[in-house]
Amino acid sequence: MGNPSVSAQLPFYILLLSPICLFLFPSWLYGESKETVFERFWQAFKKALNNSQKLPEETLHQSEDLNRIIAFIQDNKPYLKENFSLHDISRSLNIPHVRVTNCFNKQLMISFPVYRNKLRIDYATSLLFHGEHLSTSIEGIASKAGFKSKSAFYIAFKAEHGMTPIEWIKENL
Repeated sequence: MGNPSVSAQLPFYILLLSPICLFLFPSWLYGESKETVFERFWQAFKKALNNSQKLPEETLHQSEDLNRIIAFIQDNKPYLKENFSLHDISRSLNIPHVRVTNCFNKQLMISFPVYRNKLRIDYATSLLFHGEHLSTSIEGIASKAGFKSKSAFYIAFKAEHGMTPIEWIKENL
């Protein structure tokens, strides 16, 4: 008759394919009202395509948020306060926290803590450049720049300039 090895494996293949077919064609199991995987994929694809067409409007909105955030930071210098956070920006400008976070992460491509530390280090570097270290300790400069501790200041300063504040003073002043 037929090849006995193929006929013996046939029930195995049916057992293997049955769950896959029910996944791909749920209408076989649930009736005609259920969508197939392909139909669900196609609907998701069309939805994603429609969302991508709304992108310029969202980008415009995000750019306005970013401009307001940057202006607020430059004008008020809130980063000089030790406890300055994203929540402060969100509350002050009445912009949802998620949108503020997205402005930093997706538009500036930098996390808020890194951005805040950069601003603080720039301010501290300006103080050092103008001779503040002659009348104030490094810890005092760190405090004026918004750092909670001398060690946090040293870590951020070294990350920004590749050297400690004392080394920077020796090389640049």
